Amino acid sequence: MANIQAQTINLISLVDRPGHEEVVELAKHAYRLPKIVRPLAAMAITAFLVGVLGGLGARALPIAFAVGIATALVGFLDDTVMLAAERNRAGVALSFGGIGLFVGVACAFVAQKELWLVAAVGVASFCGAWVFGHLGLALATLAVTLLNNVLKVLASPLAVPILAIAAARNRSALQRGHPTWVTSRGRPIVEFDRDGVKYIHHDGDAMFLPSSRLRAAGTAVPRFKLTELYNTSLVNARMGEAFQDLEAGGAVDLHGDMAEQLVVNPATMLPMIGGMGGVDSMGNQFGFDNQHGGVHES
Repeated sequence: MANIQAQTINLISLVDRPGHEEVVELAKHAYRLPKIVRPLAAMAITAFLVGVLGGLGARALPIAFAVGIATALVGFLDDTVMLAAERNRAGVALSFGGIGLFVGVACAFVAQKELWLVAAVGVASFCGAWVFGHLGLALATLAVTLLNNVLKVLASPLAVPILAIAAARNRSALQRGHPTWVTSRGRPIVEFDRDGVKYIHHDGDAMFLPSSRLRAAGTAVPRFKLTELYNTSLVNARMGEAFQDLEAGGAVDLHGDMAEQLVVNPATMLPMIGGMGGVDSMGNQFGFDNQHGGVHES
C-alpha cells in the first residue's frame, strides 16, 4: 500500500550511506512505476480482449481507455484515500453522525413536533448515521480493495513481467552504482520488487539518522540502529550531546532550525523530522501512530 511504501522510502532517506540522494530517487522511481505501468497494461489488455477477440475493433478504444483510468483511480483510492479514511474511522463516523443529527432535528422542527420528540429524533438520527458511517466505510474499503485487486489481475499479464524487469534493473543499479549500500552481513539495504521497495534490511547496524536534514551537520551527528530510534531518552540524549558539540564548534544554532529536530512524536515516541509540522522517523504525522512496514532485520 502507498502508506507503507511512503514510510519505507522515508526510512531510506534516513540511511547514512554515500550516494544517498541517488538511492532515494531510485526508490521513488520504483514506487511510482507500478502506478503508471498497471493502468497502461490494463488498457492494452482490454483493447486486445474487447477489440481483437471481441471483434469491436477501434470501437474498443474508449472502453480500454476507461478501464485504464479506472485502474489508476481505484489504485489511488485504495492506497491513499481509503487508507486515510480507515485511519480516521472515528472522525468519519462522527461526521456522519453530526449530519444525521442536523437533518433529524431540522425535519422534526419543520414538522413542528414537541421538544422531547425533536430530541429523540436527533439522538436516533445521530446513532443511525454514526453506525452507517462505520459500516459504510468498511464496505466501501472492501469494495475498493476487491476492485483494485481485480484490475491488478487484469493488468498482470503485461504488468508483472515489465515490473519484474524493472525491479531487476533497480537491484542491479543499486549493486553496481552504490556498493556501500549493504549491511554488515552483505545484504543490500534496499530490496526491490514489482511493487517498488519490498524491504529495508538493516541487520541491527547503526546506519540511521533521526533526520535527513542532519546529514549536512557532519560526522558529529550520531547514527542509530533502527530499534534505538524507539528509545526516546537515548535519542534525545545522544542528539543533545551532538548538538552541543556542533554548537560549540559553530556548526549549528541550538535555538535555530536544528532545534526542532528534538521534537518527539508523543504517539510513537520517535523524533520528528521537520518539527511538529513534519513527520517522525517512521513517516507518522505528529500525534499519529500508523503501522509501518517494509523493514526486515533477519
